[in-house]
Parts: sequence; C-alpha cells; structure tokens
Amino acid sequence: MQELVKKYNKICFLNPMNKLVSSQFHQSMLNFVTSMFKNGFKVSGLMTDNSVPGCRNGLVEAANDLYEEDKPDLYLWVDSDQVFTFQNFMKLLHHYDMGDGSGVLGARVLMKNAAGVPLACAYRKDSNGDYQCISSNLNGILEVDAIKLGFCLVPPEVMNGMYAAHGKKQFILTWLLDNLVDEEFYWCDLVRSLGYKIYVDNTVTVGHFNVALDENFLINFSKNN
Repeated sequence: MQELVKKYNKICFLNPMNKLVSSQFHQSMLNFVTSMFKNGFKVSGLMTDNSVPGCRNGLVEAANDLYEEDKPDLYLWVDSDQVFTFQNFMKLLHHYDMGDGSGVLGARVLMKNAAGVPLACAYRKDSNGDYQCISSNLNGILEVDAIKLGFCLVPPEVMNGMYAAHGKKQFILTWLLDNLVDEEFYWCDLVRSLGYKIYVDNTVTVGHFNVALDENFLINFSKNN
C-alpha cells in the first residue's frame, strides 16, 4: 500500500453537497478522511452546494484553479449521498494503478430499478443512442460508455483536458429525443469525445444511502452480486 500512497500522495475530493444529505454520509466521510490521513495521504477537498449540474460545474472550475497551486495526483468524485469505505478507495486505486492512467475509473453504484430491486449499474449505449444499465458481477475492469460519478477516480490529464476543451460547462441536463440525459452521462460523452476511456471496476461497489443502508449491506451485496 505504501507504494500507492507515495505515487498518488495528493488526493483531491470533488464533493457535490446536498442540503438533505443523511448524517450517515458525514460519518462515512469522517471515517474515510481519517483513514486517508492515518495512511499517509495528503488530502484536499472541494465542496459546493447548488443544483446538481451547477454544483459539478462549480467544482470543475475550482479544481482547475487548485491544480495551478497544488497539482493533485488524482481527483476523486465522491457524492454526498454515497455509502463507501476506505477499503473501497484502496481497491479502486490499486486497479487504477494497474491501468495506463489515461481514463476514468469508477465504482459500481447501487441504484434501484422500477421494482425497487438494487442493481449495481454502469451504462452502455444501445443502437438508438439510449443509455442502458448493465448490471454485471464480472470481475475486473470493464470499458463502458458511462458511469455514475458517485465514487470515481479522474486523473489530472482528463480534468485538464476537459477544462481546456469545455471550460466549466461540462455538466448539462439535456434531452435525446424523449429521454432526459443525465448530466453525468453528458460529461462521460465529452470525456470519450476527447479520446479518453470510461471504465467501471466491478470489484468495488458503493451506493446511495437510500439503497445501500450501511457498509454491511454493501459487503453482503458484493458477495452475491
């Protein structure tokens, strides 16, 4: 682990805050940050509270300013409604380090389908250009068209390249025919248009607090899915 701490020592959190967030997140984040410091990481954090697209765009601009001063080794998007652990981060970081460092790597994010059943989702486009959830228990890393940004690692190369190409207008809710396109999917499209890859790590699962009730729920879900 110490090799990873040395190689990716400066980690910057990009944290869109929600005023209605559960106190459960605050405890998860406190435990997480404490573990980061104990293990030798240097942590910085950018937080803002706004409408979701505006919130993310504000963080993109702040991250660009921060890079000029501090030059983080990696950025971690972590939403304020996620349940996650330090072990989730270290596994994601380990698998990121095994790659070429030129793409975005995200955890599987637990969502509920129409029947209320938890699914760990990433997304691919179908022949009509619509995003379809792929729920897979495959081990390892899978290239996809889009992920949710609840818990994902982004290298400075991607953050800087995106800002140079698109400024702070990177997250937009838009319509494709009769379907509302999530602002995170829009961002993933922009990332891929610049030649970067989007990957999901099927061995790391996090979840919204209304789906993943606690860390034990995540552990049990991961064992069976």
